[in-house]
Amino acid sequence: MKRTTAKKKKRASKEKVSRWIKENMHERPKWLVSELNRKLAGYFNYYGVTDNGRQIQKMREYVVRVLYKALKKRSNRNKLTWESFNKIIKGYKLKKAYTKVNIYNVMKTLALEKL
Repeated sequence: MKRTTAKKKKRASKEKVSRWIKENMHERPKWLVSELNRKLAGYFNYYGVTDNGRQIQKMREYVVRVLYKALKKRSNRNKLTWESFNKIIKGYKLKKAYTKVNIYNVMKTLALEKL
């Protein structure tokens, strides 16, 4: 049985992060990315189990899209392009998606402890 994030919880997480980005879109990009790294780390630590890699990667991509749209709306004079946005993301090092727990190794360990 594959494990994946529940649709209801994923939708709630997306709404929450979207609202947070929209409320803080006028802050400095460096601060925004550092705070988003904290939020993404918590999300990856909680939902980052075996077989859920695709869902947490989709969440990261969603955060990147919402952040791009928010930063793009900040100025009418200097339109933000994907190239310049990607430089910002690489420069401030937005976290990559990762799996925190491999449940198959944990199950083996628990099985061996019971013996």
